[in-house]
Amino acid sequence: AKQLLIFPVYDLQGNLVLYQGRYFGDNPKHPKYITSGRVSRTFDIHWNNPNDVSVVMVEDFISAIKVSSVLTSMPMFGSNLNYSQLNRLSSMFSKLIWWIDPDKQTDYPKMINKSSIFFDSIHCIYSDFDPKYYSTAEIKCKVLI
Repeated sequence: AKQLLIFPVYDLQGNLVLYQGRYFGDNPKHPKYITSGRVSRTFDIHWNNPNDVSVVMVEDFISAIKVSSVLTSMPMFGSNLNYSQLNRLSSMFSKLIWWIDPDKQTDYPKMINKSSIFFDSIHCIYSDFDPKYYSTAEIKCKVLI
């Protein structure tokens, strides 16, 4: 048994374009996430409101689903976006909010620098836990700045 919870991502025609599996097994050497597919071409936006001008970038599906109860969010399937993805996002949103897991927060300066040419406003959320571990009320306090 693989001991994975699978999150599929489909395109607008209903074709499976990628999936991400979250590992729940006992092997500490096994990767926490396994992603298969074309991440660089995928936009799995979890809309809160179609009029949102802000998007919260998070690392994984669970966090994106949780954050989208407050504000539109999108998983990065890791902790990085390429210039093409940033450009496409900037055509939909004017404000970018990075909420990266605590173990990746040292990457914030590089991420801010890379994305600053695309957005009117950029904000980073520093927290002790991944977004998925917070209640809706706590998320609201963190993202509605």
